[in-house]
Amino acid sequence: MSRKLFTNYSISILGILLLFTIVFLCAYPSHQTFAATLTVNSTADDDDGDCNGPSGDCTLREAIRYANNGDYITFSLAPGSVISITSYLPSLSVGNLTIDGDLDDDGKPDIMIRGVGLASLVSGLKVTSSGNTIEGLVISDFTSRGIYIDGSTAATDNIIRHCYIGTDFSGSSSLANSYSGIYITGGNAANNRIEDNLISGNGTSGIYLVGATNTFIVSNTIGLNITGTAVVANASSGIYISATLTTTIQANLISGNGANGVLITGGAANTIIKGNKIGTDITGTLDRGNGRDGIQIYGAHDTTIGGTTAAERNIISGNNRAGIFITNRTDKGPYESYNNFVYGNYIGTTADGTGDLGNGFGADDGDAGVQIQRGAHDNVIGGTVSGQGNLISYNMHGVRISGGDPLSTVLTSDPPQGNQVVGNTITHNDRYGVVSQLTHRNTTFLTPADGDNLIASNVITDNYKGGVYNIGASPRILSNTITHNGNPNDIGGIANFAYFGVDGPANADDDLLSMPYIAGNIIDANGNDGIFSRDTTPMNRYTLHLDNTIGDNSGDADISQRWFGAVEVLTGTATINSGIVVTITAPGGRNPCAGGVACVGKYYSQASSSPEQGIWGPQYISYTDVLIESTGGTTWFELLEYEVDASGQWITYTPHLIQVGGQYIGSTVFSFDGISITHPVTPDHQLPFCVNTGIITSSIGSLCRYQLA
Repeated sequence: MSRKLFTNYSISILGILLLFTIVFLCAYPSHQTFAATLTVNSTADDDDGDCNGPSGDCTLREAIRYANNGDYITFSLAPGSVISITSYLPSLSVGNLTIDGDLDDDGKPDIMIRGVGLASLVSGLKVTSSGNTIEGLVISDFTSRGIYIDGSTAATDNIIRHCYIGTDFSGSSSLANSYSGIYITGGNAANNRIEDNLISGNGTSGIYLVGATNTFIVSNTIGLNITGTAVVANASSGIYISATLTTTIQANLISGNGANGVLITGGAANTIIKGNKIGTDITGTLDRGNGRDGIQIYGAHDTTIGGTTAAERNIISGNNRAGIFITNRTDKGPYESYNNFVYGNYIGTTADGTGDLGNGFGADDGDAGVQIQRGAHDNVIGGTVSGQGNLISYNMHGVRISGGDPLSTVLTSDPPQGNQVVGNTITHNDRYGVVSQLTHRNTTFLTPADGDNLIASNVITDNYKGGVYNIGASPRILSNTITHNGNPNDIGGIANFAYFGVDGPANADDDLLSMPYIAGNIIDANGNDGIFSRDTTPMNRYTLHLDNTIGDNSGDADISQRWFGAVEVLTGTATINSGIVVTITAPGGRNPCAGGVACVGKYYSQASSSPEQGIWGPQYISYTDVLIESTGGTTWFELLEYEVDASGQWITYTPHLIQVGGQYIGSTVFSFDGISITHPVTPDHQLPFCVNTGIITSSIGSLCRYQLA
């Protein structure tokens, strides 16, 4: 072989080896490499023109100003050093820059940058580029935000980790940034990651996102100290999200904040919240509740809270109002809340699901494990797939679905409809398991043929005041197990009430019936009636006993149907105000009034100085106060239409016989499905009459609230 051939052969081998080495190193890098390392060796805040320039020192301000793309800034300072910042630092604008204050790589910060004597609205670090990492710093006492990622230009793939933002070095006391701890805004802010930080003690929210896309918030402590045991509150919400797309909030401890744990608003979409503790300490056993809701969805959609596995489960407990609160927003937007899903969470319990850490014990009407309010629609709480059901326990109410003023046209007063409460365990709540109120209207937002909302396949048990409570609401209540709820002084299994509006039953414009369809349920061992209806009636009123399995509810009625009534007595056109006694009896002389009292009416008015002319009832007649809260009595007769007693026997109380004795003698007979008159006291044959209320959009038409006075 000639030398020339040998040389060519050798070069070829070397070339192949070099190429193989390059490919190997690219495919399997042993560590991150940086273009250059800039070492901050001074706590001063000056800039003399160069890092390690004429003065021989390198300040943080100089390092940021003179860094190039891909550089690494570290510190040659003693752990615990504080760099006092007196004016705006340069923005991180070159990209792919790392600032690392974790000198011993233990996951904790060793360097503090602290605002001192600043003008207003100065942030600690501002990021206007992509690929940067901020690590191992305490960032506190700035007059605006701790870290500000500005997405007005591309600001993607930035990482914030192992920082304390808003506290001192110990992570136990506040050194507040005046506004949020971390602020990310703009449509070009995407794929940013906030991980393993302590974000507490800030002047507004811990993390504030506006318009950002695909943000990851993972494994942070937000609102407590570094050990996760004591409150170091962010003054507003722990995390505030507005107009964002695809935000993931995972494995965080979010507790003790002044307002909500997480607030999602502004039409934000596709937020995922999983594996967090919201309202508890680090162990999930102690109450460290957020000042308002654990999670508030305030005009946002397609949120997923939880999942089907234990790792995805959120513990949402101890919060001062609702565990989860879902509502529309009108002050901006407007924005609607819809297609939000709540799966597999523990709401109101300790982390193991056994202890009492209930949500909602303030004076707010939103106190519940889950509250769906005013116009929020087509949201799902639970599900039929294994693991989707939530455990909702120890709250003021389990689930509450609530509308606003029936006469209002404001979006936040719209009734919530199309929501589903399915497959959950709702137990040991201090009031009711499920409450539905004001979920339809008489002229708009009519009750759909399939009900306002769906309550199905839940286990509703051991709730103190009752199982399911409806007032001005018509859900479909299907295939639930409703047991051991209520007590003799409250409702039992299911109770249905009419809503009389602000003026009582005198004007039907804002009155709403409760017309649920109730079928396939097991209703047993409750503290009062199995199904109780007063001045309203279920859709399947005459087949309830066949459509459900009703056991022994403390010896009380399986089903009780009641109506409010009073009697107007006239002669000719003149009302009779004195000198008579009105009695109402049922067939066979039975007493049709509830509670076993005689149906005897004396002439009364709400006040003797302003009588309701000719209206006779058991107490002072009042259109605005039919129920007397202090005594539990009524100003009207509470008349039984029918009962199914504890033995399953159907007892009919109609037609009712009204008799007038004394100076004027006469009688009239009426039922609730048509009026037959005999020996009328007066020629006024129009009582009782049907007030159409709670209209439904089906062939069944409308149901009546019978006006008997």
